[in-house]
Amino acid sequence: MKKKKVYSLIDKYKSGNVTEDERKELFDWYRSVANQDAEFPEDEHTVEQFMRNRLMVDTQAVGKTRNKRTWLAAASVAVILGMGLLYFIKKDPHSAQNQLVRKTEIQPGRNQAVLILADGSEVSLNDAIAGNISSQSGIKISRAAAGQIVYTVLPQAITSDGQADTITRYNTIKTPVGGQFKVILSDGTQVWLNALSSLKFPLSFATKNERRVSLVGEGYFEVKKNEQAPFKVSTAKQLIEVLGTHFNVDAYPENAATKTTLLEGAVRIASGDHTVKLRPGQEAILKENFEVADVQAENAVAWKNGLFRFDGESLEAIMTIVARWYNVKVVYESEGIKRESFGVLSDRFANISTLLNSMEQTGGVKFRVQGSTVYVSSK
Repeated sequence: MKKKKVYSLIDKYKSGNVTEDERKELFDWYRSVANQDAEFPEDEHTVEQFMRNRLMVDTQAVGKTRNKRTWLAAASVAVILGMGLLYFIKKDPHSAQNQLVRKTEIQPGRNQAVLILADGSEVSLNDAIAGNISSQSGIKISRAAAGQIVYTVLPQAITSDGQADTITRYNTIKTPVGGQFKVILSDGTQVWLNALSSLKFPLSFATKNERRVSLVGEGYFEVKKNEQAPFKVSTAKQLIEVLGTHFNVDAYPENAATKTTLLEGAVRIASGDHTVKLRPGQEAILKENFEVADVQAENAVAWKNGLFRFDGESLEAIMTIVARWYNVKVVYESEGIKRESFGVLSDRFANISTLLNSMEQTGGVKFRVQGSTVYVSSK
């Protein structure tokens, strides 16, 4: 296959826009290169996992440049030459891949949350049951077949009391460790909540000149545009104001920094006397002050798309995310390894062994799982 075609297919694969035929063509080419000196696995999932890890590892050195052509060139050349840390399943039973220790099969997180209604009652959202949940103040709350919670404004004629509601009532959705959930607010805005997060929001924005919600943890927002009522997201340290846009907010209380990443549109972020504006592809990092950087925005929202995607992140930062999703405790057998960086792309809905084996292949660490505790040590 010509290099130009390889670059194009890798670019589509990386962005998630590859068709099934293109994906097959890329994997077939990848197998043909690998088979020059190894028996490459025929299992599609294994092929994809190897390829994801290889592309992340071999391009980590150039990742900071954020140069698309450089990334693609490095990825393609690395795969063609067969260099680096790719492990093949060889006929030798003592090969590195066959020696990987099978980790305890700790299951991944799933769609689960608790909905706290305006009257304080709680509804478990763990069961995949579609249908009406409640009607409050002219708003119908239902669970769609796809699993998300949908808030729908009812015609005035069928509200519970037949009169307009001028009292602001709030609902809150909370996800546990190992949970995530999606909610569609009454204005049509869509919000995805990551594990151990909560969103507090009014039932209706109809009588307001702004649409304000409160976030703890991490959420991805696709805001319905309304110039007469800006959408605002408040966290413990900042206030984000938008008209209509797509962005991710990482505001876990235990994190040293709050990160806001913009994918589409424009946002203004305020904290105390400091204000910044973002354009697509930028991230604002708030510690004492704001720092703005150009980033690969898809890394920030990989969780929403069912992936772990880390580009040169520290082991400690990665394992903090892993602990939230798999509901495990992480113990480091030496402090120094916390700072080791990794490039990883892995399936978020696979068992924990998939991710840990991938990281063992691409770095100088090894993992030992006992019960719900992951022990991390140097190789």
